[in-house]
Parts: sequence; C-alpha cells; structure tokens
Amino acid sequence: MTQERESRPVRNRTATDLGGNQIDSHQSSAAHPQPAGSTYARRAWARALIDRAGGQSIPRYGSVEWIQLPEAHPVKIAAVVVAAEAWATDADTLPGRLEAEVDTLARAHKRAEDADYRQRMDAHRAEWQNTPVKPRPQRGDASVPLEEIGRRYRLQVINGGGGAA
Repeated sequence: MTQERESRPVRNRTATDLGGNQIDSHQSSAAHPQPAGSTYARRAWARALIDRAGGQSIPRYGSVEWIQLPEAHPVKIAAVVVAAEAWATDADTLPGRLEAEVDTLARAHKRAEDADYRQRMDAHRAEWQNTPVKPRPQRGDASVPLEEIGRRYRLQVINGGGGAA
C-alpha cells in the first residue's frame, strides 16, 4: 500500500550550518522556487554558506591553512561546502559524462572495426580478382577430375540413365 505525498512548494526552509547559524536555503531563489531536494536548492544552500566567508580566500579542504582555522570559522565551513559541492556536482554530471564517453568509445571502436573489415575485403578482392572461377564438380567426389565427370555424364545419357561406367 503506497501513500500519496502532498506536493507543496517549500517556503522559507532554513538549515543550520556547522557554526549553529540559521541559513535560509531559498533566500536567493524566492523568485524561482524549486522543489525540495533539487540541485538548485542544494546549490543555493551551499552558496549561502560560502558567502558567509565574506570574500576571504577559501583554502582547499584538508590543506594546512584549512586545518589551522578554528572549527566554526566561516571560511573553514565554506571550504568544506566547496569540497562537498564539487563531489555533488560531479555526481550530478556523471551519468551524462559516462554516456558520452561510452558513445565516443563505441563510435571509435566501430570506425576501427569498419576500417579493418574494408582492409580485409580489399585484400580478399585483390587475391581473387584475377583468379578464374573453376566449375564445381557435379555429383560425386570432388577429387574426380572434371573431364571424368563429363565422360560419366555422357555415358549415362547414352545408356539411358543406366549407371556409370
């Protein structure tokens, strides 16, 4: 049994950053409301935390400069959010990038396969182009010379289908 969820726009949803400060994840997106859990909402929340760094240089997450910052420092929190957003953005674009990579590799493989086929076909054609076509032996052993097959056929016709000599 499934329960239907009521679909309502999320308004003024707030979150708490690592420093205990309230952050309105929709403050910059009020003109363009997005569903909860959307990439847009996540990025707006991240942007609000990063903006709290006040334009200061944000060190790389885990660097010596980052480690030396106090725990609740807005720049330290911003560095963590930047790192998290990099991972999230990578995950957002991963399916499309993988699809494009697989498509590119498949096309390259097909081009190489076609080129190999054309090369083998041209070599086969060159090998057989000037080779006369040999008639297939009729009935019987393929090792029997064609003249012998013809002689047997003529005897068979003369004898009225009676049997081979």
